[in-house]
Amino acid sequence: KNESKRVEILQKLFLYIFSVRELKPTEISKVLSHSRINRDYEDLTMTTAERLKKEGKIEDARNMLKEGFELDVVLRITGLTEQDLKDYGVI
Repeated sequence: KNESKRVEILQKLFLYIFSVRELKPTEISKVLSHSRINRDYEDLTMTTAERLKKEGKIEDARNMLKEGFELDVVLRITGLTEQDLKDYGVI
């Protein structure tokens, strides 16, 4: 239980860091590789970074569709799938 609480705290910390700084996941990985944090936490940061990146793409897609871009253009530019947009309630 303590371990899951630590993971939850770290996840919130990484979400905050990624939301306020323009850091690349590789930069965070570099820092973690020089620390005592184990591989599981490094994987967590990558997962968090990837999720935030996807959420950014979702927001871009939402804005593009509002501006009148065709769906196929939005999908091609963002690299998202139609299912991704459905899952996030964009379409």
